Amino acid sequence: MTMAKKEAFNVLDNVHPGFIIKMELRARGIKQKDFAERIAIQQSHLSEILKGNRNISDQMAETIADVLGIPAAHIIQLQATFNYKKKSAQIKDIAEHNAEMELREYNEIYDMRVIFRHLGIMCQSSSEKLQFCKSYLRFTSPTEQAHRAYGYFRKSEKTGLDNRMISTWSLLAQYEAEKQPTPMAKYDKTRLDQLSNELSEIFNDNYNTINRVARKFSDYGIKFCIVPKVERASIDGYSFIFNGQPSIVITKRYNRIDNMAFAVLHEVGHLKMHIEGDGERVTIIDDDELNTKEEREANNYASQVLLPDSIWQDAPEVLMIPHLIQQKYSAWAKKKGLNKWIVLGRISHDTGMYMFKSDKSREIQ
Repeated sequence: MTMAKKEAFNVLDNVHPGFIIKMELRARGIKQKDFAERIAIQQSHLSEILKGNRNISDQMAETIADVLGIPAAHIIQLQATFNYKKKSAQIKDIAEHNAEMELREYNEIYDMRVIFRHLGIMCQSSSEKLQFCKSYLRFTSPTEQAHRAYGYFRKSEKTGLDNRMISTWSLLAQYEAEKQPTPMAKYDKTRLDQLSNELSEIFNDNYNTINRVARKFSDYGIKFCIVPKVERASIDGYSFIFNGQPSIVITKRYNRIDNMAFAVLHEVGHLKMHIEGDGERVTIIDDDELNTKEEREANNYASQVLLPDSIWQDAPEVLMIPHLIQQKYSAWAKKKGLNKWIVLGRISHDTGMYMFKSDKSREIQ
């Protein structure tokens, strides 16, 4: 007899041979009860075979071949292929489950949803996401990763900063910094003061600022990039050295030239004074509770670069009235060749007076 659908016996198809036999019986008009009698098995046994719930033994394949004329080798091969793929699927399911469990552990340290959304890998399987984390984000064990993450920063109870979200942003910052082209120039820590002075000029000019800052850092062997802040992590800047390559990352969470200037130079201060070899530091600039020696030193460094005492001591005296201060210090800044908002930002930082009327010139150009 000829087979109803000869092409159905492609051994690459992941089908149970019982399905093929069921189709064959239907095509030939053979009742399952009659076929069970002809191959000498109970009807319930045959029903389980046809549903794909029971394997066909080699001996049974020979019996079926004698009755239907289907080559026993095809039936045996179909059964073997089906079993192999079923086992592979089970192994894959186990691996997917294990990957999901491991990602949940990492999610206690980082907000993995934020990370995957930022990296654009939301639709992948858990196994693929985990492989990405280990290959590209260099994840170690959850325990080691937690120790690594929580060593980067101090938490402020006052501002409600979230350790987990700071760790999340720090991880994204490292990843994005690593993607940046390696600078051709060699990093030389002794040249950081010269770099800072040149950066200060760029900030005072405030045109094509971000591109000019990035190029300037590259000229001094430092990577630079911007990674937007994440929720509950009010971070301004991050400086670190990995494999001998220094990087500075900022959030630009305020689109203001005075904030960017201070954040960038604050991190240069950390590179100059606090980071040796491979190290890292997260900086939360406007957090009074992080009034550590290192933060004070970095703050002072940024202030002195932007407005050295030799210039600041010539600042005009004026009544503590916001519009008068803004008017007089803006004129003084222009006379000194300084950006008025860097000057007014210094006043705000020193006095706590934030009532100056902003204009477009304060935005990062």
